[in-house]
Amino acid sequence: MYEFKFIMFTLPRPAKSFSINTNSRDLDYQVSTKAILQIIRNNPQGLTLTEIAKAIDPNWTSSNCKRMFKQAIDPLCLRDEVRFTVSKTGRRVKYFPVKVSKRWLFNELVNQMLNA
Repeated sequence: MYEFKFIMFTLPRPAKSFSINTNSRDLDYQVSTKAILQIIRNNPQGLTLTEIAKAIDPNWTSSNCKRMFKQAIDPLCLRDEVRFTVSKTGRRVKYFPVKVSKRWLFNELVNQMLNA
């Protein structure tokens, strides 16, 4: 007659080593282009990519990857909502808004009047 063979599935072995840049904490945030635009608009003096990453994720460290933040900013640069300065090596340094937030302008005006 027919013989049934049960194939046992085995799990892969656990990793014995990891890259030094492996993330060890759980991540629970989404990189939103709209949220990054608001952060940049509220800081017209300019922000580096590291400062933007820290504004979105306060536990972010410099050993983490900034690629997803840069990819979220790229559409803003293409639509000319955000501009950036470039270093001599060709890397982006700071991001600046094309239109400044009215709330930020009003707060700066009030601060200037109070400090005068």
